[in-house]
Amino acid sequence: MLPYPHHFVAPNNIDIDLRLHNNDLQTKLSSIISTLLRESTPKNWFNTTKRRLINQYK
Repeated sequence: MLPYPHHFVAPNNIDIDLRLHNNDLQTKLSSIISTLLRESTPKNWFNTTKRRLINQYK
């Protein structure tokens, strides 16, 4: 079984490292993190990023 990825980059280039994963803490913080991501991420981020990646890999 492959290890789970532990390093992510948020849309606004914030590094997220999950190597010190704590399920209880994650449960408590999930709503706060969701709110922060929703407020700091532009609504069209997905489509813009998708178009940029498609053009990059053509």
